[in-house]
Amino acid sequence: MVTNKLKVVLDSSVILAGLFNTEGGSGSLLYAAELGLVKAYTSSDIITEVSRNILQKGNNQLHEVFQGLIKKNTFELVPSPKPEDLKRATQFVVKKDIAILAICFKLPIDCFVTLDQKDFGDLMKDSPFHFQVVTPEMILKQI
Repeated sequence: MVTNKLKVVLDSSVILAGLFNTEGGSGSLLYAAELGLVKAYTSSDIITEVSRNILQKGNNQLHEVFQGLIKKNTFELVPSPKPEDLKRATQFVVKKDIAILAICFKLPIDCFVTLDQKDFGDLMKDSPFHFQVVTPEMILKQI
């Protein structure tokens, strides 16, 4: 039994990759969250982005799978970030990623998990936060 669960925020890129490929690192991490091996947080912005991307691909069945994960409380829903957290995040990431990074600031997380190495790569090398910025493969070694 896991007594000290890793606490993570999963970027939409990780959730989407995990839904579309259950056998990869992202899929394994989603499964670990579903089993309760990790505590995963999300926001309404992330849910909206994931849903929009799935539906744009015309995959209604996969959208139902995602909605099922939400209904099973696979993710703990957190409030939208506060203006001061949004402002702080602008120092570190491009505009499209501000809200996702900002929600991490107030959460008691160990890691922010993303596949976006282009925009988060420097933070993966040296995180100035109370949490690490990692890929799914990096965090799976810790579970």
